[in-house]
Amino acid sequence: MRFLLLALLCVIAGSVCGQDYATQRSVSGKVLYWYDEAFRQASVNNFAEAEKNLRKALDKEPTFLDARFLLGNVLYEAERYLAAEAEYEYILRTAPTYNMRVYYNLAVTEKKAEKYTEASAHFTDFVHTDPDEKMRAKAVKERKSADFLAYATANPVPFFPENLGTNINTSAHEYLPAFTADGETLIFTRNNRQEDFYAAKAAADGNWQSPEPLTDINTEENEGAQTVTADGKLLIFTACNRKGNIGRCDLYYSVRENGVYSEPALMPEGINTKHWESQPSLTPNGDVLYFASDRPESLGRSDIFVSYRINGKWTNPRNLGASINTPEDEVAPFIHADGQTLYFTSEGHPGMGKKDLFYARWNAEKRDWNEPVNLGVPINTKGEEGTLVISTDGKTAYFAGNRPDDPAAQGGTDLYKFALYEEAQPQKVTYVKAVVTDAVTGQPLQSRVEITNLTKNLPYVTAETGEDGTFLIVMGIGKDYGLSVNKAGYLFYSDNFALEKAPADDKPFLLEIALTPVPDIADKIPVTKEPVILKNIFFESGKADLLPVSLTELNRLKELLTENPDLRIQINGHTDNVGSDADNLTLSTDRAESVYNWLIEQEIAADRLEYKGYGETRPIADNETEAGRRSNRRTEFIIL
Repeated sequence: MRFLLLALLCVIAGSVCGQDYATQRSVSGKVLYWYDEAFRQASVNNFAEAEKNLRKALDKEPTFLDARFLLGNVLYEAERYLAAEAEYEYILRTAPTYNMRVYYNLAVTEKKAEKYTEASAHFTDFVHTDPDEKMRAKAVKERKSADFLAYATANPVPFFPENLGTNINTSAHEYLPAFTADGETLIFTRNNRQEDFYAAKAAADGNWQSPEPLTDINTEENEGAQTVTADGKLLIFTACNRKGNIGRCDLYYSVRENGVYSEPALMPEGINTKHWESQPSLTPNGDVLYFASDRPESLGRSDIFVSYRINGKWTNPRNLGASINTPEDEVAPFIHADGQTLYFTSEGHPGMGKKDLFYARWNAEKRDWNEPVNLGVPINTKGEEGTLVISTDGKTAYFAGNRPDDPAAQGGTDLYKFALYEEAQPQKVTYVKAVVTDAVTGQPLQSRVEITNLTKNLPYVTAETGEDGTFLIVMGIGKDYGLSVNKAGYLFYSDNFALEKAPADDKPFLLEIALTPVPDIADKIPVTKEPVILKNIFFESGKADLLPVSLTELNRLKELLTENPDLRIQINGHTDNVGSDADNLTLSTDRAESVYNWLIEQEIAADRLEYKGYGETRPIADNETEAGRRSNRRTEFIIL
């Protein structure tokens, strides 16, 4: 009825209009009666009767512009947009200055009729003439939407949704998918008179095995809107109107240990308030949480907020600001595993008219998000879109939809996937997935895992494996990473991932890490002669000067020697085959000595240490390739 209310403005306009057309002030009593009756009928949504009365009035007085304007509004409300457009255009031809709101109504009507270029021009006319600042701002927003629609409808994006099949979808409603980073586990919400969580494992044929309910978390109440860390060990979800809640809808968390989820607990106050909090999304390591809330700090009805976990505690959530949030609704955030591409739903950014899907990329230089990009047509429709979830490799998007035209639809809302076009894909990432075992017994080990961003020489992720000894950590392309796995009583494991670009085979790193027990004569654990390669010790090119980025690995070696005071080691240096034999022998010896000297400076007794250089004589890889030569340039130690 908002268009009909604008008709009242025409009444006011009619009292000051010129004499080239008729208004309520100048028409006969019978014509005015029909007009008043039409207005009364339109006010109660009886548009057919309103139109009949207005036609009578216009047959008698064709230039009665107040009636023309009301008729345009009535036709608009009846969704007869082309007929409404004709009435507004008649008014502008007859009297261009009759009422500036005609330009706005005409533009909105043309937008509904999918005449986006004409709509944009008439919004511009309105912005240049109407004195109402709020209405001008509204017209600017509508014009941006019309411009987007003109482009988007002429340039549709690829969109071929595929139903996830009968193992997942049922006649009930399935929605809100969440995945572990390896794509091996899918957790989703099923509503069969009650919202519960289900988890499914990937099958060898690329489909999904039959899902099982998460009985550790599900209750007789509703659970939904969940997110999981890359390894699936931390799950955060939404529950509404529960006993003990802080607000209407709150966020809860549960930790998975040894295959079992802990009893759900409320996220701390600050994240939860007396208002609505929902739709969480975690970064892979679980240290950054995005969610939607309608708390007073929102710029609109609901906004997207972010909280950081520092030293085990969550910070007070921060509004993402005007780069993402608008005076309208922003909901359903999904932060990709790259940590810098955010997908979300918005009603405030230019789109199809209701809630559309957008993505935005983090701009490290300006410390803010770049302008959001609409995902385009036909991904976005004239209806309201929901949550979009993107696979770790960035190539596949998942969503829930009710698509009655889909022959594979199971009824209600089903889960779908589609290939995401390249421009909307997130930054490239990969992951390392490993199982840690005892090198002697083969049993899995609980151990400490640390990854360092070698590019920035900063800690990246610290984690603990469970009793199953497994871990999964996501790494972004364009950086180098150092991995260390250690456990008291064992020699540590070291690895290095040079990720200037995505792996050529586009596959993650799957490791089997066997930790060797520290030799102990009393326990008759034999001394191992297998070398431990220190893959994260680096030198200046062609020299023996240790680079600062080596400190993390050096400190780990120092800790091993400090915790095991009877341990004696020999540090070995190796080179590739570039250069002369003599030079390589000298360089490898000097580098081994540099590590030896550093340890002595750290008060490790010299009688516990030896060093030796082998030059190019003991290669472990092919010197014909750069990757092979890089492997051969190494520092290692052996137990004496």
